[in-house]
Amino acid sequence: GTVRTYIKIIALARTLEADFLQIVFDRNRDGELGARERQQMEDVIARGLFRSPYAGILRNAFYNLACAFSQQGRKAEALDYLKKAVDAGYDDAEWIQKDRDLDAIKEEKEYEALIRKLERLKLRREEENPGG
Repeated sequence: GTVRTYIKIIALARTLEADFLQIVFDRNRDGELGARERQQMEDVIARGLFRSPYAGILRNAFYNLACAFSQQGRKAEALDYLKKAVDAGYDDAEWIQKDRDLDAIKEEKEYEALIRKLERLKLRREEENPGG
C-alpha cells in the first residue's frame, strides 16, 4: 500500500538524483563548466548546501512515509523517516506539530528533539533576515 508506494518513490528519486550528480560531474570533468560555475558548484557542495532537483521529492516522500509508519504504530520507522525528512530540508515545525498522522510519536524524545531543532533553525533564520 502506501508504505510500498513511498519506498518506490524514494528509490526512483535517489536514482534520478544520482544520475543528475553524474551529469554535473561529467560536465565539470569535460570542461563544460566555466571557472565561475565550477567555483559556485564547489562552494555549494563544500558548505553542504547542495540540493538536487529531486530533493523536494525525497523530503516529501520521507515525511509521508513517517506519517504512514506513525499511523501503523511503527514508531521507530516513523521517527527515522521524520528525521530523514528534516535532514532533507523539511522545516515546517508548526505543521509537524499539528499533523494528526504523527500523533503516535509526539511523546517520543526523538520527536521533541527534532521540533526543538526546527524551532532553533527558524529563530536563527528570523534573526538573520528580520522582516522577511
